[in-house]
Amino acid sequence: MEFCLAGLLLLACLSLAAAGPGSLEFIQEELEFKLDQDWFKVNGNYWFSNNTGNVVIRQLFFPIPADSLNAPAERVKLKLKDPLPGQKVKILSVSQQGFWFELSLPAQTIAECHISYRQKLKGNSARYVLRSTQSWGKPLELAKYTLITSNKLQVLKLTLSDPEISVRGGRRCFRWEYQNYLPDTDFEVEFR
Repeated sequence: MEFCLAGLLLLACLSLAAAGPGSLEFIQEELEFKLDQDWFKVNGNYWFSNNTGNVVIRQLFFPIPADSLNAPAERVKLKLKDPLPGQKVKILSVSQQGFWFELSLPAQTIAECHISYRQKLKGNSARYVLRSTQSWGKPLELAKYTLITSNKLQVLKLTLSDPEISVRGGRRCFRWEYQNYLPDTDFEVEFR
């Protein structure tokens, strides 16, 4: 119950942070998850667009669920990839349930933001919040997700269905690609 309430609070915070006139748009994401018995590692690229005629500065909350099965995130990193003049990003604060960051985009620009972290697993499941995309009020133009595990790890359950699966060099890769995607579930994986 505590975890569900925390998740709803995070979604509400993200909704408030993303709202605003002449708002920033979240248009695309490409995420790579690496999973082993002990760690869940996330590397993600997120594209934000400012189609207005003015500079847009927004404070956003990035939820990272921590609970009895997932420790708080470690090694949180945030940076812009190939920033244009005037594009800025910085972490404002980090909590056990995620972090606040500020993004500044000049008029008529798109920025690619890279976020990475890892979580120590205390059980046989991992979770990444996808439903917070709903707070932006529109689907992502493109969403790509990759889960990489060792062949020894047995995946029992995935919340995203019908992955493309490949095996190479002792690793198993699960891939999904969606266009005009508005997630109605989070990414969850159970394993042994």
